[in-house]
Amino acid sequence: MKRSFVLLVVFACALTLNAQKKDKSKTAAGDKASSTNADLWAGTWKLNPDKSKLMGPAGGDVTIKIDAADANSVKYTVTETDASGSQHTESYDGKPGVESALTRDGQEAGKVTYHRISARHSTAKETMGDGSTGTENITLAPDGKSFTVKAQIKDSKGVHQQTEVFEKQ
Repeated sequence: MKRSFVLLVVFACALTLNAQKKDKSKTAAGDKASSTNADLWAGTWKLNPDKSKLMGPAGGDVTIKIDAADANSVKYTVTETDASGSQHTESYDGKPGVESALTRDGQEAGKVTYHRISARHSTAKETMGDGSTGTENITLAPDGKSFTVKAQIKDSKGVHQQTEVFEKQ
C-alpha cells in the first residue's frame, strides 16, 4: 500500500505539467535552455528516506521515472527495491480527472484519480484492491529540485500519516 501512494505522487506531479508551458530558448553562448513547467516534473526522481517521515521503516530504493505528462495523458513507472533485494514495478498510464488503474508487477493494484490544483500542487485519491484508501497533497519545491507528498492512508490497521520527499536525479 505504501508504495502505491508513490504512484499517486507521480501522477499528481504530472498533472502540474499542464500549466503555463513556455517556449524553450537558447542563448548564443549555448546556455542551457530555459525550463518549461513540464521539464520541472519530467525525468527521474528518487525517494530520500532521511528527509521523509514514513509509516514504517524505510525499505530499499524507490525511483520514479516520468515518461509523459501533458494535458491528455500521464505515463510513469516506479521501481522499488525492497529491503530483501526484490524489485517491484508500479506503473500508471491515464488521464487527469479520470479514475484509472495503477498496476504493480503487471497486475492491477487499484484505482487512482488525480486533480491539478496549480502548477506546483496536485491532489490524488486512491482505492486499492485490498480495500485501503488514501489521499495525497503533492507539492513541487520552488527550486524544482524536489517534491513532497503528504499522504493520509486508511487501511485495516487504522489511519496513518506519511510524508515522502523525492529528489530530482
